[in-house]
Amino acid sequence: MMDELDFRVGDVLSVACPFTDTRVEQGVTWDHVSVRWPWWEIDSSNEFGQWNGIVALGVDSGVPEAEFELFRTDPLPEQLKAGDVCRVGVPPTVVHVTAVDHHDPPLETVWLPHPAQTVTVLRRGLSYREFPDGSHLHGSGYTIHPGDGIPFTFERLMRPYATL
Repeated sequence: MMDELDFRVGDVLSVACPFTDTRVEQGVTWDHVSVRWPWWEIDSSNEFGQWNGIVALGVDSGVPEAEFELFRTDPLPEQLKAGDVCRVGVPPTVVHVTAVDHHDPPLETVWLPHPAQTVTVLRRGLSYREFPDGSHLHGSGYTIHPGDGIPFTFERLMRPYATL
């Protein structure tokens, strides 16, 4: 395990999140499954937006953006429909850190708790060059907000030298 605030660009991590019971809300489409998010609370005092408690998770459908999704459902999305009970979590996954941002004051979001840090990661074997120019992610990767209520666990597998 590692101190969740101690991330550096280039770190190679194993990230996981225990599978937690939830419910499929709006069903499954060819590219995502919508589930009731079990970890965040709705920030009803938020002035710039509202959130309904539902998160759409990317489904491996062959589109480049789906390769980013860390969260998985059990059972698999193709076996689910609206109203089904399932579990959502992150199996141990090797990633590398591409960006680390600190937010002081914490980032204003439509959920609670508001995150004070953003860590952007890519799965092992992926690089920013593998994403098409039209991608809304621009090759940056998947963002994680340590300390935002999702019970991620991180294990640092390797930290390259800061400078040589």
